Amino acid sequence: LASSNGNNTEKIKAMLNLGMILDLEGNIKLARNYFDDAIELASNINDYDLEATSLLEYAVSLTYTDEKIKSREKYQKAFNLFKILKNKNRLALTAINIGNSFLNISNFNSAIEYFNIGLKEAGENVRTQMLALRGLGDVYTNLSNYTKAIDYYEQAKEISKLLKGISATAKINIGLGILYYNLEMPQKSLNVLKHSEAQLNESVNPYLKLEIEQKIGIVL
Repeated sequence: LASSNGNNTEKIKAMLNLGMILDLEGNIKLARNYFDDAIELASNINDYDLEATSLLEYAVSLTYTDEKIKSREKYQKAFNLFKILKNKNRLALTAINIGNSFLNISNFNSAIEYFNIGLKEAGENVRTQMLALRGLGDVYTNLSNYTKAIDYYEQAKEISKLLKGISATAKINIGLGILYYNLEMPQKSLNVLKHSEAQLNESVNPYLKLEIEQKIGIVL
């Protein structure tokens, strides 16, 4: 229907939705074809918002298949479009995703740069602030600058109290747990991780619970 009525905006949305569904079903190649088509058409009609959204979904898909460089390239293109659109919150969230991609390849200076952009552009959005602060905590843990890392984690933890659900706090505690383990404080590490494990239930992302259980295994 979207294709037949000549409405390019609806056509892009349809391709994007199909791509997302196929990606979730594991049909990655076809999903990415739809993402490519959506990006191309959005670019042709200068719909920066839909182009950026399509780029983000493609980037997420690439992240799950561990294609770090390609994923970051898509995030970077989306980042540039959100800058043009002056969409501060989506700019901030995309910057955080870029920061995480740099963190994953141990490019800590670039990670810090983008997490700080995310924090600056977050404005009053407390969830986005929390994600940026947690990212900075992760970077400084990797740099063994534990004083700074604890400071950022504690700031993130304080903000997480304003958010519903426990996923945000649990992820911060994973970082703190690893930090205390690196400081040769295994009992404190274990207490933090087990506290998060006890909070988790069936409704929470099972991958998060598995991650915490894996970290507890390392400490033990």
